[in-house]
Amino acid sequence: MKKAVAFFIAFYFIAMGTMFVWGYIDKQNKENQTSQVDSSSNSTQPTSQNNTSQDKATTKIIFSEVQKHNSPNDCWIIVSDMVYDVTNYLKLHPGGEDLIAAQCGKNATTAFSSQGGRGTSHSSKAKNELSKYLIGFMGN
Repeated sequence: MKKAVAFFIAFYFIAMGTMFVWGYIDKQNKENQTSQVDSSSNSTQPTSQNNTSQDKATTKIIFSEVQKHNSPNDCWIIVSDMVYDVTNYLKLHPGGEDLIAAQCGKNATTAFSSQGGRGTSHSSKAKNELSKYLIGFMGN
């Protein structure tokens, strides 16, 4: 019985120490990523590929900037006041790239929420996929 208690106590302290070290490493990684991000809130493009969704969601982009990215080779769209660079996704879109290409440089909220007029919203999987392309939010 004493050995079992001693084993449990040793296991507990090893587990807690390991979680502490992992937490410290994770905190250091997050601090390093934060220091790499440009703190300018008026930037129109992400400054680092290590930006988190939260960092990107605080990047203000004006509509005239979105309108400049209006071709399949450079395609930004707006969905629910969030701006997405979907250029690299066009060829991956299950419905075909033309459906998104028609929305490049525009507010695509209605098209996205109705699947191009079919009346049904995109799935949560599609919404999650879209979130990977977030670059900012609509500003004045």
